[in-house]
Amino acid sequence: MTQWHPVDPGAGDWGSEDPTIRDQVNHEAVTLAASAMAPIWPHASENLLHFLGNSGTDKTMDLDTYPEDETAIRSQIEDRERLLGESALTRAQESGATG
Repeated sequence: MTQWHPVDPGAGDWGSEDPTIRDQVNHEAVTLAASAMAPIWPHASENLLHFLGNSGTDKTMDLDTYPEDETAIRSQIEDRERLLGESALTRAQESGATG
């Protein structure tokens, strides 16, 4: 576990500084980009937009949908399940199980 370091002395409380014009432009650009990418990366877009909203509220995430939505993850899970099943079958056969 990494060692905890106190907050930087230059950091202030949340909302203690007004955003600069540059901050506002960057915020708008990233918000537009996150919105534009929503059809391609819906979860990433939703999470980034929640972060940019700066509400301070918790973000509930349904992790059960990720394997359904993300084909690479689903493929890895299916491969792992197949290997576990094959391993269990081999071990059962080697132990003399017949049923």
